[in-house]
Amino acid sequence: MSGACARGYPHFGRASAAFLCAPAIKGLILRFKHASAMHMMHASVGWIRRAGADLIGDTDLTIPVPLNWSRLPSRHYNQAALFAQSIGKTHSLPLETSILLRKKKTRSQGSVTRSQQHHNLQGTFVTPKGNGSILGISRFC
Repeated sequence: MSGACARGYPHFGRASAAFLCAPAIKGLILRFKHASAMHMMHASVGWIRRAGADLIGDTDLTIPVPLNWSRLPSRHYNQAALFAQSIGKTHSLPLETSILLRKKKTRSQGSVTRSQQHHNLQGTFVTPKGNGSILGISRFC
């Protein structure tokens, strides 16, 4: 792990969030992820688009966070991929699913603290040989 990763510094210059983390929002997100609540898709994408409106002009492609294959049967979909696909389509951005890969299964993040999430996710994502150079990425925390 690099020193920056250990200190928790982000490897990006800008970010945006549709919501502050709050119990009500967390409940909505978990229902969308685990209860096949596809009726929430349209509103959720709208919130994400508004939150990231100032970033979209500098965006070259969309990359969803990969879901571990073992979770797909129970969830029926990867919500990150649905969001990335919808936002990419609206803004004519390519969807790239081969740049970021999940190399290990992690425990559910829904009921753990932010610190535990950070610990659980360390070493989870990789870029296949050669693909990281597309983004200027050689490793993930």
